[in-house]
Amino acid sequence: MPKVTLLGLGRVGYFALKYLTTLKNDVEIVAVDKDPSKASLVKDLNNVEFVTLKEESNLLKYIRGVDLVMVSLPSSVAYRYLERVLRECVNVVDVSFISEDPYTLSTYVEKCRTFYVPDAGFAPGFSNLLVGEAQEVLSGLDDVEIYVGGIPQEPVPPLGYVVTWNAEDLIEEYLRKARIILDGKLTFVDPLDKILEVDIEGFGRLEGFYSDGLRTLIRNVKARNMFEVTLRWPGHLKAMKLLKQLGLMDKEHVKVDEVDVIPAKFLARLLEMKLKMEVNDVAILEVRASKDSKRYLSKAILKGTPKEPATTVFTAAVFAVTSQIALTKSLGEGVKPLEELYMFKEEFVTFLNKLGCYTYTSFSR
Repeated sequence: MPKVTLLGLGRVGYFALKYLTTLKNDVEIVAVDKDPSKASLVKDLNNVEFVTLKEESNLLKYIRGVDLVMVSLPSSVAYRYLERVLRECVNVVDVSFISEDPYTLSTYVEKCRTFYVPDAGFAPGFSNLLVGEAQEVLSGLDDVEIYVGGIPQEPVPPLGYVVTWNAEDLIEEYLRKARIILDGKLTFVDPLDKILEVDIEGFGRLEGFYSDGLRTLIRNVKARNMFEVTLRWPGHLKAMKLLKQLGLMDKEHVKVDEVDVIPAKFLARLLEMKLKMEVNDVAILEVRASKDSKRYLSKAILKGTPKEPATTVFTAAVFAVTSQIALTKSLGEGVKPLEELYMFKEEFVTFLNKLGCYTYTSFSR
């Protein structure tokens, strides 16, 4: 029976764990988290053991000799854990939003002859897979546009947004320089410098900002123009820009009444407290691509509920299916981003459809 270790039992980690046990019931899983209270999450799941990781030094005994390690950790710590895990010569599927280039970890997988699948989530992740398919069916790409958003089904005050995932990683989206390709050149842009207007069928006019979701596509897709835009309801980005200008997204320590405070962490905690509302949400993904006169269009829309938020569910579903594929298919060796796994698209779509996701793809050769 295959053995899997999951690092991080947050929202995405929990749903991915649950989905994997339904996709593949002949697997033994150890779920590792620093919070002992999360043991209750897995008590009704078959073949799942929960372990509290009190010290990082204890990590090795849970990853040595396993068939796969699934990593679902906050971006602030994920890279450090990835290095430690990959050094042990185990295969890894990772959904963490790390800022580092995944290919900086290629030395470990090349030496060990293992594989590492980075960004196995919603976007980056499923968006990469769609771009990989577009590149294949159009025999190359000139232009790639990725539009992605996880938003309430209707805008809600005060920011037109609710928090359904790690708030620190949410803030990171507004801080991290976005890499886009313009006229064949890699360009770095501030996410909140320019607020874009985007029309999405079924939702009308939304606003968006350039986000750093291209990731491995920059290396693996030779397009003349390529970018990712994250979608929000109108008005949200102006408010976030103000918070950023006021320094509430800064990561330097600030002393308040003899107490050291990191503004970004404080803001993340406030967002989790104030924007954790019971509302239905929706995950939207649209990839538009072209080569000469040929066109590719793919859409995915998933509506969620407070108990099963759309972005969390979508991300976890892709994470779980990728892990299933990693356990059952031959992926070869090296860094294997999802744009290189487009041939497995039907397996992703089948499971997403079972969860209620609408998917549509059209192209002209």
